[in-house]
Amino acid sequence: MPEVKIGSVPFQEAIDHFQGKLKIPTEHWDDMLGTIHAKAFTIAGATKADLLTDIFNDVNEVLSNGGTITDYRKLFDKTVNKHGWPYKGNRGWRTRVIYDTNLRTSHMAGKWSQFQRVKQTRPFLQYFTVGDERVRPEHREWHHLVLHIDDPWWQTHYPPNGWGCRCGARSLSPRQIRKEKLQIAEQAPAIQTTDRLILGKSDKQTGEIPVIQVPKGIDTGWNYNVGQAWLGPDIAFGEKLMAMPNAMRTAALNNAKDLTQHLQKDFAPWVTKLEQRSKPLNNEIKTVGYLSPKVIDELIRRDQVPSTAVITTTDKDIIHMIREAKDGRHIPLDQIRAMPTTIGGGHSAVLWDKRDPALVYVFDVPGDDRTAKAIIRVNYKIKVRDANGKRQQVQTNTLRTGGLVQLQNLKEREVYEVIDGEL
Repeated sequence: MPEVKIGSVPFQEAIDHFQGKLKIPTEHWDDMLGTIHAKAFTIAGATKADLLTDIFNDVNEVLSNGGTITDYRKLFDKTVNKHGWPYKGNRGWRTRVIYDTNLRTSHMAGKWSQFQRVKQTRPFLQYFTVGDERVRPEHREWHHLVLHIDDPWWQTHYPPNGWGCRCGARSLSPRQIRKEKLQIAEQAPAIQTTDRLILGKSDKQTGEIPVIQVPKGIDTGWNYNVGQAWLGPDIAFGEKLMAMPNAMRTAALNNAKDLTQHLQKDFAPWVTKLEQRSKPLNNEIKTVGYLSPKVIDELIRRDQVPSTAVITTTDKDIIHMIREAKDGRHIPLDQIRAMPTTIGGGHSAVLWDKRDPALVYVFDVPGDDRTAKAIIRVNYKIKVRDANGKRQQVQTNTLRTGGLVQLQNLKEREVYEVIDGEL
């Protein structure tokens, strides 16, 4: 099967995946491994925010316009000259790694989104390689393997499976399998692991280098399904952000405002869809935004350390807010639809409710002399469905409700304390 030309044609699902990434400055490629890469844009050595933003914009331009590696290299040269970036490695290798890694992972994440939409009629996936002499031995063994899309094997072996991996997957219907005389594997290949050293993580005092186990045939940090990690709730990603060194986390969350437009694009149609429901159906959860570094610092100071850096909400809470919007005392429907924009920077202040512990995001409502407030519970436990459709309990910062109040009421010091912005 010929190699997929990932940069030649714009692919909306791939573009959506890439544009939803949070830019995180890093010094070493192994500062972050695994599923965090599905939601993070990182370039080893790109530690300055403006440099990382320009590199991100260059990749986004090529991905959105269907550009080639040649097109990307022209943009790369301009960015390097602009910032005087002393990147490591030669130009050909460096640009190939950035281009291939980001376009291939975005392409396969977009494909997974498509596979999920049609899996009722096309419930099987087939692994394939490009079939040349450069294919790795383990990948060659997986060539033409057919498994159900829900088989756990895809959680670790959905391509790409390493640096420069050119493998792909396609969905199949039972009829297509019969027509092409394909065989559905009775069970997935046995997963054998091997030890890998994480050189960039050696202990500064002891010099000890940590070791992780990775499935054979898969590069370190690639043993995850980029599509599942992208479509799943951001809660786990937010947990990884909280586990980062403070400086790295702060730099990353300062870039979170750049995701507002992407979150808003997905959130508003979801709210519109929920308007037609009388009750929640699927325990759906959506990301509304991210806690700011200042809010996190204030929560830590109050011994309210958030387990995750994201703010989410559920279909149940939004449906409840939609019903309340009709009484004139709660957040109007248009403002509910625009909640990611409000959380991402459209609020005037963030308060801490001393009596009923919660974050209170304060914002104006056009045409109303009252002020709106959105209530966000920190470390709130909710039940959601994971990538396999199973219900599980998670802890998150969740938007529960809101209302309209007189601004003066929010200035009661015995009840509220301003922790960011001003009233």
